[in-house]
Amino acid sequence: MGKRATPTKAELTRALSAAKEAGMSVTRCEIGPNGTIILSTVAAAESADDAYYAWKASHK
Repeated sequence: MGKRATPTKAELTRALSAAKEAGMSVTRCEIGPNGTIILSTVAAAESADDAYYAWKASHK
């Protein structure tokens, strides 16, 4: 049988700790259907906002 699709609490804690040690400010944590842990940072959220506002300003 294959690996379970849900990460354990220890795996999530390890991923978040590694991100914090790397200086990342995690704003969101997603778990994919195959168990992949996806961490979003402040920089990713800001760049998405910047792109939206740039588009909005160009379509007035």
